[in-house]
Amino acid sequence: MLVVLRFRVPTAARSGFVAALGHLERYLRSCSGLESLHVGTAVDDDELHTVVTTWDLPKSWRSAFTGAAGRAAFLPVMVWLIDELSLIHISEPTRPLYI
Repeated sequence: MLVVLRFRVPTAARSGFVAALGHLERYLRSCSGLESLHVGTAVDDDELHTVVTTWDLPKSWRSAFTGAAGRAAFLPVMVWLIDELSLIHISEPTRPLYI
């Protein structure tokens, strides 16, 4: 399962976001079922940041945020989260994925 999270972060808030995102990244890397995690910034818009993860099962993604530690890691970055489609189940891995 592919999970794409995008954040709009004003320049003035960048240092707070980077700190909160670092905490989230460390937490996610400790979760079972995480297959990959990539963090990036758009090349044409330095206020747009992305976290792309892949998980073995949808249950793994949901389990990562059921406890207090998961909520504590995720809540600080939510203020910048862009509300859009983010969970994508890839049922045919041999076919190209167009989003």
